[in-house]
Amino acid sequence: MKWYHSVRLKIILAFAVVIAPICVFLFYNNVYSIRTVREQISQNYDNLLQQYVQSTDKMLDETSLYLYRFVNDPDFTTLYAFGRDTNEYYLTTIRIMSKLTTGIGYFNITSSIFVYSPPYKDMLLASSEDHSTQTKEISKYVSRLTPGNDGKWQIVESGDGYAMVKIAVISSELVAGVWVHLDNLVSPLRSWSLGTTGEATMMDSNHVQLTPTRIAADVWGKYAEKDPSQRGNYLLIDAPSLDEKMLLVKAASSSTGLSYMLAVPETTILGGLPFFQKAIYIIPFGVLAVLFLYLSLLQRIMISPLSVLIRGMRRIGQGQLDTRLKISKQGEFGYLMSVFNDMAGQIRSLKIDIYEEKLRVQQAEYKHLQVQINPHFYMNCLNIIYNLAVLKDFATLKKMALHLAEYFRFTIHGNRSHITLAEELKHISNYMEIQQLRYPDNLTYEILLSDELRELEVPPLTVQPFAENSVLHGFKDRNRPFHICIEAWLEQDGKQRRAHITITDTGTGFSEDWLQEFVAADWRDMQGEHVGIWNVMRRLSIHYGEEAAVSLRNTGEGAQVSLVLPLQSENEEAAS
Repeated sequence: MKWYHSVRLKIILAFAVVIAPICVFLFYNNVYSIRTVREQISQNYDNLLQQYVQSTDKMLDETSLYLYRFVNDPDFTTLYAFGRDTNEYYLTTIRIMSKLTTGIGYFNITSSIFVYSPPYKDMLLASSEDHSTQTKEISKYVSRLTPGNDGKWQIVESGDGYAMVKIAVISSELVAGVWVHLDNLVSPLRSWSLGTTGEATMMDSNHVQLTPTRIAADVWGKYAEKDPSQRGNYLLIDAPSLDEKMLLVKAASSSTGLSYMLAVPETTILGGLPFFQKAIYIIPFGVLAVLFLYLSLLQRIMISPLSVLIRGMRRIGQGQLDTRLKISKQGEFGYLMSVFNDMAGQIRSLKIDIYEEKLRVQQAEYKHLQVQINPHFYMNCLNIIYNLAVLKDFATLKKMALHLAEYFRFTIHGNRSHITLAEELKHISNYMEIQQLRYPDNLTYEILLSDELRELEVPPLTVQPFAENSVLHGFKDRNRPFHICIEAWLEQDGKQRRAHITITDTGTGFSEDWLQEFVAADWRDMQGEHVGIWNVMRRLSIHYGEEAAVSLRNTGEGAQVSLVLPLQSENEEAAS
């Protein structure tokens, strides 16, 4: 293949000729636009925050003036003049509460307005929040804020965050105060267009964060790194704990000495920037013509051959292994199509060979597993027949011979891949009748089969090995009564149906060590004395896959084996 036939070279050259000038132009345009928009929007946030702080300070100043009016208000100055148990006292408190409530309604940034008497521990309070909570919080702090802090906003840490309080001394017996949660001052800022990760907070002069945010305090503290020569009250930072750049905007409050801060993600600032809108009007019409030529060339040398190749691969994936592509191109695509045709032929041959070999191996393994039978059972049956003949118990001998014949007949026809569950349980019944002849006084059994499962097809010898193991290993004490119960029923869970089969006995049960070994072991490696279990689980795996389940446990009175077999849903049966 000659180098000038390379698709890679053609694409690179065409892409460079058409896209490179556009990329250079758009890069310069976008960098300039981003810088301009960032600067303008940052200045807008700065101006908005400064205006908000000024209006908030004005409201706080008006709150202070409202508070100092109480100093000359006769209702406040004469509250305790007539004693606390007089009618005048109660009427005065009503008038005071009316004034406090009016103040709360007018100054909506305040949390509470209150008056407090240190000598009498008496408090009147109007609050826009929970009254009892505010009373507890203010009572806790107001004693240590008076009278030395009169006239200044003080920061206190309350149970639900930081708050500001201002105290005005009315008389030796009474002080008035305003309580403002700092979060009330910050909440309006959070309604601004700050983006999904934007935040607002307040900080004191020591850069201590006073309102909780999703942004760590060290990020807010990076504002201190701002160059004093930089104009504006904003700074763009890139902190390691953030996934994006943040714009920090700060405005100081002249009334409280605190600072309001905003954190706005850069993506929010630049979200409305039309990166390509300007480029559309500036790019010469000649570039459009070159771009059209490039797309036509790309369609002919790359997109069309790729479409042919993809269609061929899709057909192979759908099982159409006789699909072949027409080779009409030179270069890489011609080579790919040639290799595709060769591989399609090889896949077709290999898939057929592997499928046939898998069927042969599975069938051979399935038949091998079905014929694994314990020969000791036959020896025991012959010994019983011999002993019955010696004892001349011909009635029992005939019964034994009949059950043994039925048992042998089932085994001889074991080449069937499936039998009904009723036939399987009939086979177990013959086995149990034979065992009852050996132990007539101590061995009993019962088989319970629901009518819905009588015709259920299962692999032969699915249940019988567990019943046989129950007798062989659970019935060790021949002098004690031993009962075995085999039950099969149908479980309906929505559209999913399952057959449940349990083999429960009253024997010695499983040892805990053996149960742990069974749970931890890989059943595919079980051999020796576990050949019956290995046989069943292997055949269930071949027939049902991972949907079948076998579990063993102790019931307290013996052992129990549970088998769960999946069934077709009613819709699947109707379709089949």
